[in-house]
Amino acid sequence: MVLLAGGGTALFRREDTGTAIIIVAMLIAGATMGTLWLFRQWYYRGAALNASLWEQDVKSAQQLWWAQHQQQFGLSEVVLIGPAGNCELDWIRVLRRESIPPGRRDEIIGSSLRIARTFSQDADMREKQLARMLVLQWMNQRQNQPPVLLEKCYWAGSIVAWKAFVQQMKESCPNVVLPDEPKTWRGEETLAGLADIFSRADPKTQILIAGCRSLPASATALLPAGESAVLWIVGAEGPALLTRGETFSPLAAEVVLDVCQRAQAQSNLDEIPEYCMLFSQPDVPGLANCGWNIEQNLQDSYWGELGEMQALVTISLAAIFACTQKKACAWIATDPLNTLALGIVTSHG
Repeated sequence: MVLLAGGGTALFRREDTGTAIIIVAMLIAGATMGTLWLFRQWYYRGAALNASLWEQDVKSAQQLWWAQHQQQFGLSEVVLIGPAGNCELDWIRVLRRESIPPGRRDEIIGSSLRIARTFSQDADMREKQLARMLVLQWMNQRQNQPPVLLEKCYWAGSIVAWKAFVQQMKESCPNVVLPDEPKTWRGEETLAGLADIFSRADPKTQILIAGCRSLPASATALLPAGESAVLWIVGAEGPALLTRGETFSPLAAEVVLDVCQRAQAQSNLDEIPEYCMLFSQPDVPGLANCGWNIEQNLQDSYWGELGEMQALVTISLAAIFACTQKKACAWIATDPLNTLALGIVTSHG
């Protein structure tokens, strides 16, 4: 550009002008090109710095996301009651396939799988019986352990059943103080909240998660109506360790395989878990390609239809398996806010 400016000026200058105008034109061209070059350097360096800062922010956000998703907490105590049993030994037999599935009960409008000690035809009354049974079984399992001081309580089920649960707790263990209105169990959302709480809570903090449900029989249901009761005492540590889990929804444009692999990374597992507790999920046809063993421990014949209790039951079974077999155990269940929730339970150490 400097040479072109000098040459062009020399060609078009008049005869009475000197050579100074050529030098001026060349200087102007040089200054213009130098300014443009400096502007280009400033823009390039600014863009490179911005890209570097953006990459650092993205990496920091990813690390924070994984740190939050990999936070673990423990199940100190697990009580599980269902048609096939009510104590840990019963569920070990179920997991070993040494227990025969319970027989179906024919009702007026369908079949059901009921717990032997619930006799009423009314669902609310059966849930009250389940709630009382849950407290008594917990007392039986605890024996002479020190009383718990609960920070919060989560409940899955009706308020009527919760009141029966509170009343039985007052009678059987008056040292345990329960609120009049507990927080609602909301699946993976609650697990995420628990992981966040125990990441910054006092190590001695304990939280109660419990629930019971008795579904009415239906002539159109694929599975017989089931009923169940679950109680957890959750702390920062415990014999069984779990994370918040992951969620899957077809609307999120994800495949189940990617979600399962993310759950493995969440639990710091390099290998696919050999065992998985779940119920059949006919609405998720892609589940067969998730990479996990989804055939060996299907629970349909032992529980029937459980509704919102699926996750509590599958996690409880996975925790019992992980503690007794010292192996990681996956779980898959329906979720109140998503199509599926899934995760992995490991044993402490």
